Amino acid sequence: MLFDFLIFFLPIDRVYYNTDLSPKEVVEKVQTILEPGSRYYAKSIESNKFKIRRCISYRNDFLPIVEGYIEPHKKGSKVTINMQPDIFVLIFIPIFLIVILGFAFTKFHFFLLVYLLILVFFKYESFIAKKDLEELFGVKMNN
Repeated sequence: MLFDFLIFFLPIDRVYYNTDLSPKEVVEKVQTILEPGSRYYAKSIESNKFKIRRCISYRNDFLPIVEGYIEPHKKGSKVTINMQPDIFVLIFIPIFLIVILGFAFTKFHFFLLVYLLILVFFKYESFIAKKDLEELFGVKMNN
C-alpha cells in the first residue's frame, strides 16, 4: 500500500490487468501491436513476459519502457505491467540535480521545477501506454 502511494510521486508506474485471454493469446495480442508501422516496437518478447516501448514522432527522454509479466489466472491471465524511463535517465537526472544544486536550499525552486517536469512528462506517456494496453487486452486496469 505504501509502495502504491509512493509510485504517484516517482517516475514509475505499476498496473495489473485481469483478462479472459490465455497467456498465449496475450503474447499474440502484444505481437499484433509490434508489426511494422505500428505505435510500438519490441525490446524483447518471451512466453511469459515482454518489454516494449512506444514509437513517437517527438523527443521525450521520459518515455516509459513497458515491461509485462503474464501469468495464468482463474479463467484467463493476469498481466502485471511495470513502467519506468530508461535506466540512463533514472541515473543521470539525480546526478545532474546534485551537481547543479550542490545541495543548496536556495535552489529548491529549480529542483522542484525539474522534478515536476520529469513527473509530468513521464505520467503523460504512462497514461497513453495504459490506455493502449486497456484497448489491446479489452479490459480496465486493476490496482
